[in-house]
Amino acid sequence: MKMANSIAGIAIAVGVMAVAGCSVNANPQPSVGSSSSAVQNVSCEVNSDYSIDPGGKHQVVGVSGNVLIGKVSEKTGEKTDGAASRTTFRVDNLRNMKGNIAPSVTIYQTGTAACPNADVPLVEAGKYYVLALDSVGPPQKLIKAYATTQVDAETAAHDITQAGGVIKEIAQALS
Repeated sequence: MKMANSIAGIAIAVGVMAVAGCSVNANPQPSVGSSSSAVQNVSCEVNSDYSIDPGGKHQVVGVSGNVLIGKVSEKTGEKTDGAASRTTFRVDNLRNMKGNIAPSVTIYQTGTAACPNADVPLVEAGKYYVLALDSVGPPQKLIKAYATTQVDAETAAHDITQAGGVIKEIAQALS
């Protein structure tokens, strides 16, 4: 059983990027010892969107229309349209690595807090990332987010050769 769970976890981690659909049904039901409470049933549907290995930086960079180093400034909303759910964010672009994105951009990530995309966590306000985006938009669709540090992000905004970690790996994938 443990081996099957490990294989399932690897399949999800190495799988494809996806569009998540979500429906939430609130069913008011009384609970023991109280007058009432609401129980939520959340069901998510995941459909294939990109047939890439999200762990393979060369593939991610290759299918991305834009790659940038940015800071997520705020979450601007969540939306569910039928089978597709998404969360939108405002991003401060510190440096374009591929493409030409404006200094401030709205992006969206498939999934919501209640209905994540194949267990891929949502980006977070106040954090720094290398963001691989689709070329269609606005808003730009997030293909993959690689977390980075503030120091590396700010250093890379001035001199990418001095940055560390994932920023150097993405720069190498671009060359």
